[in-house]
Amino acid sequence: RIFLFIADVIVLSASFFLSLHWFQLEKEFLWKLYALFLLVQLGLFVRFGLYRAILRFAGFPLAAMIIKTSMLVSLICVLTVNLPNPQPISSGFFIMDYLMTTFLIGLLRFSPRFLMDFWKVKGTKRILIYGAGNLGEEVARKLLRDPGEYNLIGFIDDKTSKIGKRLHNLPIYGPPDNLREILTNHHISELIIAPFNTPEESRM
Repeated sequence: RIFLFIADVIVLSASFFLSLHWFQLEKEFLWKLYALFLLVQLGLFVRFGLYRAILRFAGFPLAAMIIKTSMLVSLICVLTVNLPNPQPISSGFFIMDYLMTTFLIGLLRFSPRFLMDFWKVKGTKRILIYGAGNLGEEVARKLLRDPGEYNLIGFIDDKTSKIGKRLHNLPIYGPPDNLREILTNHHISELIIAPFNTPEESRM
């Protein structure tokens, strides 16, 4: 995690000084504000567990935490700078720093997963998942993350409202009446059955 901490320092510093491109500050006050931002940001990153996340499984919860943490950092810095004596700093600076920090920190933490998924070698067994519901989506997510010998081609579903759409950017085929034709046309080796796993879903 030392590498990630150092990378955060670089990214946060870049975000701060890039934001200054549009807003001018006095040099003496600039370095005090920089130290405040950096200490608050790194402190909250540690407090909210951004250095304990397993980046390989980075997902929406981590993204939400980054957004919330960056927002809290901006709020604390705004209050610290303006209380008790307001400073002549445009609110646009804090907004710009918030946006750039959120983007760059998110990019830093999601890049490993993206690169791993992009360069991942797919297996040779072409498979389809029968059922594009909750269970099918969960199975697909696991196969895409760790494909092993499998190469997921798409889904088959009997719901006409789903046929032709995409799930995890993979096509949903159907109807099941054409199952043999679908398997033949797409050279499918195996079919994974993932039926509806809740009564509510089966009625959708």
